[in-house]
Amino acid sequence: MEELVRGIKRRPKAELAMILVARPAWKSQTPILGIAYLRRTWCHHLFLEFFATHPHVITKRREQIGLVGVGLLRQLVALAEALKIECIWGEATEFSHEWYEEQLAVERVLDHFFIEDEVMKHCRDELHKSREQMLARRHQA
Repeated sequence: MEELVRGIKRRPKAELAMILVARPAWKSQTPILGIAYLRRTWCHHLFLEFFATHPHVITKRREQIGLVGVGLLRQLVALAEALKIECIWGEATEFSHEWYEEQLAVERVLDHFFIEDEVMKHCRDELHKSREQMLARRHQA
């Protein structure tokens, strides 16, 4: 994160690519649960170029793993919040558009989506709610 912030300060219009990787916190035969490949664009937006979960996660073949995509999406929103980025955008596929509709709480997603304004507020609210729930579970344990 520090290197990313330095890169933006050094070159404010720099296109910077990054990969978010979701790894299990437990011993697992699936070492990578999902990935998000994204770019910080020259106009300070995030463009989600590629978003995928491991086939074993999708089919739950080896373990009952869920919410990997939701977790990665929330990390994108957390990154946008930390960098004061107001728009995340990307492409939806025939197989992902309904998932984006549900996660973004929007009526219709076609081949693209934008997370900004009220949709960004919804996503940030969900991020903060999930953080509070996680912290509450940690304090109970």
